[in-house]
Order: sequence, then structure tokens, then C-alpha cells
Amino acid sequence: MQNTVFTWLKGLPGLESLRMEALEAAPGASGLFCKGRKELSRTGDILGGIRIRQSLTFTLCLHSVSREVPDFFLKLDTQNAPILGQDQTVTVTQGHLAKDDGSGICRYEAAITFTFTSEG
Repeated sequence: MQNTVFTWLKGLPGLESLRMEALEAAPGASGLFCKGRKELSRTGDILGGIRIRQSLTFTLCLHSVSREVPDFFLKLDTQNAPILGQDQTVTVTQGHLAKDDGSGICRYEAAITFTFTSEG
């Protein structure tokens, strides 16, 4: 699932330099960090089938020389996100300036969360 999300994001304009679990200290660099999967609920049916509602969260980091939150976070097209399971929703939240150490490069972060149901 991580590689699927990584491939989707890497294909978006502005994220061609995206790296998995790494972020270079240069303007325009971007990194995707998996924060984990959380089981939200588990239900079973009379035939022994199990349905698991879960969320998978990533942090997307961008380095920029601008002190304004990149429009990219607001324009991220979640409608074209990969399908990881049934009844899926994709949200982008918590877009913010995470670090400005005065070196001229600012780090921005946003959480991308996939919430979906799968058969277990």
C-alpha cells in the first residue's frame, strides 16, 4: 500500500522529486513518511467473513523558500487517489509550517489519511 500511495503522489506536479522516508535539505525537495495503519473496527458475519475498517496515515513534507503554506496542500486531488479498499475516503489535513530555522528553507507538512474497509 505504501508504494501505491508513493507512486500516486510522485506522479503529481511539484512532487517529481518525492522520496520515501527521506527529505533532502534543499528547496523543492519532498518526502513521504508512513505514520502507520490503525484498525478502527472489525466486524464478522455469520459465514465467518471479516470486514476491517482501517486508516493509513502519511506525512507529506515539502521544503520551500516561501513562508506561505504551499497551495499544493489545498489543491491535492484526492479524487484520483489510488483505491486501497471499499468505502474509501482520503483527507489532507494539518497543512502547516513545521520548521523555519532562519536558513531560508522552510519545511511544510500535511497529513494524508486513507480510511477504508477491507476483507480480512
